[in-house]
Amino acid sequence: MRAVLAAALALGCGSAALRVPAEDVRPAETLPAGYETIGRVVASCRGLDGFRATDDVLLASFDCDRARLERVLAERVAELGGDVVVGTDCGRDGSVLRCTGAAARPDDERGKATVSKSDPGPVPGARAVERWDEPRASVALVIRVDFEPTVEHFERARRRATDVAEVAALPVTHRELGLLTTRCDAEECELRELRQGLRIAAGGLGASDLVGVRCFGRDGERECVATLAASEVDE
Repeated sequence: MRAVLAAALALGCGSAALRVPAEDVRPAETLPAGYETIGRVVASCRGLDGFRATDDVLLASFDCDRARLERVLAERVAELGGDVVVGTDCGRDGSVLRCTGAAARPDDERGKATVSKSDPGPVPGARAVERWDEPRASVALVIRVDFEPTVEHFERARRRATDVAEVAALPVTHRELGLLTTRCDAEECELRELRQGLRIAAGGLGASDLVGVRCFGRDGERECVATLAASEVDE
């Protein structure tokens, strides 16, 4: 199972431009006045089908949704030197979700304040909080997940990573579900991203807890491991 990510530069993108942070890239339905298109961005992922063992599956498969891919598109637009993603379009082909858009940047002074920011005001929105927990959405396209279940059947609704707890020992009200591992090449991600990856994967499997999280690096790889658990009664 693979997720595909691609970004293409259009003619003229080689000129010097100040890059904006990905969180400052804004969506627009049409090209704003004073803007120019500088390239196309594409991101896709393949959703995981239920609770089962996994081997070398991309983390993006555990939360393969539009929100994930829109954040990836914003990161790619920022890498191209743009600050607006135009005409985002997402569609499914079976278990594969694919999103595309156009990267754009101001071609004169008129374009610099055309589109409002996505999280206005002093109170941060849900997307801002998500960025704090996982600053790089695209890292889910390089982190690999292995899961070895210890139960034959488990069926719970998916939950957000923020709703997955980390505990030192298995609560008496919970049962073990299996061993969960996230890993990546050392140059591709950080240990904190792998740790957050455990929570994303656990939530995608419907689990509520990670028991005894351990993270380390060895032989050019980074890895985090935890026991997956859930309460006996669905909460």
